[in-house]
Amino acid sequence: MQFYELSSLFAIKDGRVSAADLTPLIEASDFLIANSSSTTSTAEAWVDSGDAAIGREIAENLLKNVSPTRLGASAYPISFPAKVDSGWCVLSLDKAEMDCSLTFFSTEATHRIASVRAFLKHIADEDYMAALFIIEKVARRDASEGPIPFSALLDADLGDFSVNGNWFDNDDDWGYTYWSTFFDSWGYTSPESYKSWCIRMEDFQKQLLNWSKTTIDELLAFINAKV
Repeated sequence: MQFYELSSLFAIKDGRVSAADLTPLIEASDFLIANSSSTTSTAEAWVDSGDAAIGREIAENLLKNVSPTRLGASAYPISFPAKVDSGWCVLSLDKAEMDCSLTFFSTEATHRIASVRAFLKHIADEDYMAALFIIEKVARRDASEGPIPFSALLDADLGDFSVNGNWFDNDDDWGYTYWSTFFDSWGYTSPESYKSWCIRMEDFQKQLLNWSKTTIDELLAFINAKV
């Protein structure tokens, strides 16, 4: 999937897209469903449903955007590429709002575009600074505490599905650890409200991966715009 295809779809649909609109683009791409298919009531139930294995694969795909030298050994399986494999993100559709979010890693932080519609409108209005600042870091469960620590995500053992492990807290509850909070940022446990996919979006991601250090001139070059 290419970002220009997504932006073109938003333009054609006047900024309001549905799952039916997105499906042809998604199915032509490398993707995984990024919603829980059954339950996160307990760690055991999540593992038994098969969602734990898929969740780990989603996390590993997203981590491919990070330089291998930044990753802890537990998060770095042999199958990882020897260099950054850019393009992986989670595209999530808010069914009620008919808008999408994008969630991804750069080499330095987590990033989230909460509204692709708003982002594209800023670009169309040539308000490039507003487009840049609409990108935010993924927050902790209590957003007032700031973003999820990047190092905690990188160093986590993605295969630790135990209680008080990487995904479930010591009360066997989902949504309190850093990785489960990160997943919930795109509506992982709310498939009735959000439909989410982990996909490759190469033309956009190659730029996004460097946005923490990108100058406005580089942003303008990316969108082929001149002011």
